[in-house]
Amino acid sequence: MKTPESRAKLPVRLIKRIAVSQKLRADLLLKLTEQRKRLDNLIEGSMLATWEWNVQTGETRFNSYWAKIIGYSLEEISPVSIETWVRFAHPDDLKNSNELLQKHFARETEFYSCESRMKHKNGSWVWIRDTGRVVEWTADGQPLMMFGVHVDITAEKQRSEQLERFFSVNLDLLCIADTSGNFLKVNKAWEDILGYSVEELMEQRFLDFVHPDDIETTLLQMQKLADQDAVLNFVNRYRCKDGSYRYIEWRSHPYGTTIYAAARDITEHVETEKRIREISIRDPLTGIFNRRYIYERLEELRAEHERTGKAFAISILDIDHFKHINDQHGHLAGDHILKEFARAIGGHLRPYDLLGRFGGEEFIVVLQNTDSVQANQIVERILSAIRAQSFEYERQLIRFTFSAGVSGSCEESEGANSVESLIGKADARLYEAKRTGRNKVVG
Repeated sequence: MKTPESRAKLPVRLIKRIAVSQKLRADLLLKLTEQRKRLDNLIEGSMLATWEWNVQTGETRFNSYWAKIIGYSLEEISPVSIETWVRFAHPDDLKNSNELLQKHFARETEFYSCESRMKHKNGSWVWIRDTGRVVEWTADGQPLMMFGVHVDITAEKQRSEQLERFFSVNLDLLCIADTSGNFLKVNKAWEDILGYSVEELMEQRFLDFVHPDDIETTLLQMQKLADQDAVLNFVNRYRCKDGSYRYIEWRSHPYGTTIYAAARDITEHVETEKRIREISIRDPLTGIFNRRYIYERLEELRAEHERTGKAFAISILDIDHFKHINDQHGHLAGDHILKEFARAIGGHLRPYDLLGRFGGEEFIVVLQNTDSVQANQIVERILSAIRAQSFEYERQLIRFTFSAGVSGSCEESEGANSVESLIGKADARLYEAKRTGRNKVVG
């Protein structure tokens, strides 16, 4: 050590350098002290529960908030070491915690983060989110000093458990999703309805399950949700694991990019409505459309014709001498003939043509994309087939013919061809066919 006498012998320049170095060291120490104080104040003000751990020696420091989370003062649990943490940790969580620590020590993860339970002074278990990081390593690459914090997440866990219980017992389809189309959480009711496990559902976007024909409308509803508008009573179809589809009705509310939705399977309701609709538009004896439905469709075709010029034609067919069939063979035979006649006509029509019972033994055929000339030819072919056919009922062979009248949408000037006038014209031509000998088509 240099004495004042020896220092006096040093060059002035060197003495100045020493003085500057001492001042810098003092300034640096002061700054570090101030930084440490600010950090301590920040931790104190934030009420953060902190820990410091010498991984090699086990020496550990906890602050007062660390102890307070589990109901103790720091003095009550002193002296502390890593064994203090082990003593309060839930035995079932230690394995997972150690595995996560080893991954961090192997530098596979940037941070150590683990959710685990710690025993509170009152005997309950407190959920902790434990996060830390190694900040100093030994010369041979082993973890030395590690710092971290504890956060009490018990209330968060309780809310999550309550939500889980609500999800598990609710009979409705519940889900949390995002506006990008991803499931974030679904309840078990989805498994019962669609047949997929919760895990299988979570692996895919919910659009992957939507019926292709419903994708466009579903995307429109998703845009409404992205715009923070609720979507209520929206129905689309979801694919089941067996390939079938179920009708799902949605009530969805957005909160930012998160969607909270409750849905229900209304397939049985929809199918019932379809059956009721079918019953309401079908003739109970023959199973073909009834007169009311044919009129509805004709109104639609007439409107389409006025907009686009798309042609259609009407033919009314009446079984010749049907009373004679009833009188000779009985009314049950007559019913049989009506059903067989309907089946025979349908065999000559295209999938998009319409066949209905007009009343009694009269039938109506609506031929789309067809003018009256083409319609005449089609009905003539049907008549030729009926002439050549015998219908058997209880070992009795019954033969008959029919008369028909045809009218077309292109026969009248634009806008003048009402449904009533077209049917009236076909009906008048039917009676002309009957008056002039029957067994013919008049167009």
